Amino acid sequence: MRRFLTPLAAAVCALAALPAVAQEPPLPPTQADRKEIVTVVAPAPVPALRYELLPPARDRVPGNAAVGYFKAITLRPAPPKDAAAAQKQQALYETWNAAPIDRLPAKDAAEYLKPYRDMLRAADEAARCDRCDWHPGTPLKIEDIQGMLSSVQGNREVIRGLKLRARLELAEKRPADAVRTVQTMFQIAKHYGEGGTAIQMLVGLAFEAITLGCVEDMIRQPDGPNLYWALTAAPHPLVDPRPALDGEAEMSTSFIPNLRELTAGPMTEARAVKTYQDAIRLLKGSLGDAENEGLLDLLGRLEMAAGQSLQGPRAKTDLTARGWPAADVDAMPNAQAVLLRAVAVHRELWDDQVKLFYLPYPAALTQLAVVEKRTKAVGKTYPNDAIIGILSQVYPALSKVHESHRRLVRRVAQLRAVEAVRLQAAVNGGVLPKTLADVTVVPVPDDPNTGKPFEYAATTDTFTLTAPPPPGEKPNLANAVEYVVTVRKAK
Repeated sequence: MRRFLTPLAAAVCALAALPAVAQEPPLPPTQADRKEIVTVVAPAPVPALRYELLPPARDRVPGNAAVGYFKAITLRPAPPKDAAAAQKQQALYETWNAAPIDRLPAKDAAEYLKPYRDMLRAADEAARCDRCDWHPGTPLKIEDIQGMLSSVQGNREVIRGLKLRARLELAEKRPADAVRTVQTMFQIAKHYGEGGTAIQMLVGLAFEAITLGCVEDMIRQPDGPNLYWALTAAPHPLVDPRPALDGEAEMSTSFIPNLRELTAGPMTEARAVKTYQDAIRLLKGSLGDAENEGLLDLLGRLEMAAGQSLQGPRAKTDLTARGWPAADVDAMPNAQAVLLRAVAVHRELWDDQVKLFYLPYPAALTQLAVVEKRTKAVGKTYPNDAIIGILSQVYPALSKVHESHRRLVRRVAQLRAVEAVRLQAAVNGGVLPKTLADVTVVPVPDDPNTGKPFEYAATTDTFTLTAPPPPGEKPNLANAVEYVVTVRKAK
């Protein structure tokens, strides 16, 4: 089985293990993600926050949600032992998931969900706990990551079950129950996404995307409420990236033992060599055998040469250039200098990417290409430093995290804009605004990627609201979304 250098590299594969449950037939990769909605003119609800997308404060109870989520996983029903039966069950789910709500076979779907009742009830209860601590009282360790990956499938089944239940509740004309299920789903996405690792963040973002599909289903109903204020009142972004970024930063340097001692001043030769050897062993233990044969061989040779550390002279020069006192650097054993240089380079490259999460997206996208160019060149800049080479594997994964986060923030803003148009149409007696500038009843969010209004066009009863691809890129499912909304007067 493949092992990963860092949790962040593992996170990208964890996300791949969570394919979004498609609501529409797959589109060609050169087209935008087209989402069609047929809905009704809908004014703002009274009170305005009648529909909340997270469990309201009045529903919260003392407890740790993480414990409840693990309980929900243990309550999963066993899958069919027969492969053909399991495949049939999966096909049924996919068919029902793709069907319009009014064509969902409610009786069959309800029967399908019966074995999942205890699991889903546990998830509902956990989502209403007043805190979520995935690692109470203990710091997260590298060896904990494999356990997280193994729990991904269980959590995926929980969110899939909740999604089908929400669609069933809409089919059975139980909108209040559907809202409660959506609250559970969004809270799971937030709790999971802010769990302190990129694995959890990406899985949380995947859960958020699935839940937004349920929000679209709510809007599609003949009596679909207007969710502008519900979407506006939800946290922006729903998943705060800081817990994952902070956790990853801490874990990425946990491969370097005795870090505080390393930075305190010159070590003895024996202590520095021992620390260097321990770091090499940790790195070797994080790599799969066959897939990383070249790196393992290089690490083995470096371990043997740790005492003399051929990288030492240049590492010392690099440390001095970074402001370390020359006298301290000269007194360091080579092994200590190499380790400190690796930590410094990694921190610089890591921070260059993390800082983009805290910029407006137009500015972040402008700088992203520059940052990626620098991270790709790290192997040429430090060709014989295996520690830097291995730590640098994390940087492409961090770019993927930023992309996924950016995509979800944009989709929420786009849905808010859709609902703003519906609000204006209600004020206009069913007439769609000609431009987004004509929407005056509420503020219309701009496209977060551009800082400019979304592209908008309207006919008598249909409007399109498009989030275009970045300049120079062709539209595809990941970089462009087009909502095509047909609005009818409520009966």
